[in-house]
Amino acid sequence: MSRIDKYPEWQSRLRLLLDSAWSDAKLNDIKVAQWLSNFTGESTEEEIEERHALHLLLQFIYYGKDEVEECMRVLFDEKIAYPYVQECLQRGLTDPNLIVAEFSNVLRKETRFVPVGLEGESGSGLIYPFRQANDLPNEVISSTARIIDAKSKTFDPSELKHLIYFDDFCGTGDQIGDKETANIDAFRKIDSSIRITCLLLGATKRSLAELRNQRLFDSIDAAIVFDDDYRVFGLKSHYYMDAPVNISQTVCERMMRHYSMKLGSSGQNVYGHGDCQLAVGFEHNTPDNSLPTFWAHEPAIPWHRVFKRKIKR
Repeated sequence: MSRIDKYPEWQSRLRLLLDSAWSDAKLNDIKVAQWLSNFTGESTEEEIEERHALHLLLQFIYYGKDEVEECMRVLFDEKIAYPYVQECLQRGLTDPNLIVAEFSNVLRKETRFVPVGLEGESGSGLIYPFRQANDLPNEVISSTARIIDAKSKTFDPSELKHLIYFDDFCGTGDQIGDKETANIDAFRKIDSSIRITCLLLGATKRSLAELRNQRLFDSIDAAIVFDDDYRVFGLKSHYYMDAPVNISQTVCERMMRHYSMKLGSSGQNVYGHGDCQLAVGFEHNTPDNSLPTFWAHEPAIPWHRVFKRKIKR
């Protein structure tokens, strides 16, 4: 009998997730069983650990390629396109063709989308899929360096009115500020009237509050917002509200803490970066704000991860 077969009450749900919601993650029974084999009874009885790990895995929120693309379209439509249409209507411009033509011109001449962080990080990897998902012209995608040093032959920096930063996920708010404060200060010095926006696929409620307190951006929005209910071991955690009687939040927390520390996590990061305590992943990556036991890969410590994480170098 495999590890999974020991829990027939969860078989149908697991099969549904593997065949649909998690299909982009390329998971199967073998990989799930390998992940469960990590829990070897070091914090409590082995079967108790497996049962609690499987319960938590079944709550994992995964956004596949289609869901990510839909989030990108929602962000663009609700935060960029619809507000401009409303502005046109308020000015008395009601012809749909004229609105589309004007909006297209504004995007090409006055707007630039730039990724948060360096090349090779999640923001730069998703900026082009974002363009494709929203049928945007190639010239609206740029980089902070190209705009600041004014060397681009396809764009006059003096025409820039709206700069839109894009990233996939923000858990604490500190990293975006660390990466982009110097660039944003440079933009503000060049032109204090420039509007600077930040759009995110996902964010915690806490991180959005932190970014707004920093006052780096004129507006900040995310397609998906995770409040305290999504902190796995938080007081308001929904992961254990309707859990089976043999599943304990306390037992699971103690177990995950033990194995996270074994994998090298400590302090505020033992339940994910910044103590975010999430069980969330995307088709392109798993944020380190999720529990390390889902994504950690440490060659020195045999550990079968269940969701992949691309480590920034």
